[in-house]
Amino acid sequence: MSAAAIDGGSGSPAAVVAPWRGLLRTSARQHRAGLVTMAGYYGGCAALMLVPSLLLRARPFGWVPHLLVSLLIVLLVAAPAVAGAVVGAPLVARQVETGATRLAWVQGAGRGRWLLGQMAPAGAVVLAGAAITGGLAFWWHGQAVAAPVFGAPAAPIFGTSLWRLFSLVAPASIGWTAAAFALGVLLGIVLRRTVPAMVATVAGYAALWYEVTSAWRRAYLPPLVMPGPRVTPSLQDGSFVTYFSTGRGQFPPDILGTTLDWPDGRPLGNAAYARGLPWLIAHHVRWWTTYQPGSRYLPFQLIEFGWLIALAAVLIGAAIVVIRRRPA
Repeated sequence: MSAAAIDGGSGSPAAVVAPWRGLLRTSARQHRAGLVTMAGYYGGCAALMLVPSLLLRARPFGWVPHLLVSLLIVLLVAAPAVAGAVVGAPLVARQVETGATRLAWVQGAGRGRWLLGQMAPAGAVVLAGAAITGGLAFWWHGQAVAAPVFGAPAAPIFGTSLWRLFSLVAPASIGWTAAAFALGVLLGIVLRRTVPAMVATVAGYAALWYEVTSAWRRAYLPPLVMPGPRVTPSLQDGSFVTYFSTGRGQFPPDILGTTLDWPDGRPLGNAAYARGLPWLIAHHVRWWTTYQPGSRYLPFQLIEFGWLIALAAVLIGAAIVVIRRRPA
């Protein structure tokens, strides 16, 4: 191909445009190691979900199933970060380091089109893995984590209610994976170094995940406040809160906090607390529980999925803008 055809300058033959099929096939071949790694990671998580369920039914009080549950939760929480660091960050950064982009960017695809071709196979694999494991996590919670013991409902292991596993269940898990993957791609383009981009991706995902789980998610909708029973010697340890948090239903409420307040909801002062339990009982002080009802679980899932997908779209758009303006 002549230089004029490559450049597509005035008066030259039309530049040859690389077909999408070729771009996708080349991208899948270039990044097959990362894609196979992520497929194995998601497959291992899916297989591991079956083990605690079987062990809990055989030995409900053994330490092995509890350890496996903890390991599985850690792996699922880290899955979006692994996808962003292992697949997203090296997508462009590694090719910039090796100089492969100098050839790829003059093959008639255009940088933006080339980037989308690079992202499509990788994105399809990680999002499919997130969707499968996210769906299995919902099933697994009911089968393994909250499995009945001796015919009676068991308390969730380590408090792993569906609200605590919120980001691990689809569709939220898909949104987190899309955002982490797009963040890794953008950081790889900006930093142009694979290892720093991988580290920055993990750090960025961890910071966002912590903020969302500790504060942002609770603000999607204003929480509700419910009055509980009056303070009595049998309830001073908060047993009502325990009963309420493990109430019946597929989606139990998410308990955000409890306080001792006056019967009309006014908060107690420090002086009232100092008067002791008999005084609180005599003045009919109640437990008040702040919570998100179980009916909001699915709406919250859709809210979180929506803004994470929007964030991923913004990050991809920023990546296209940056890659078009960066020198080869």
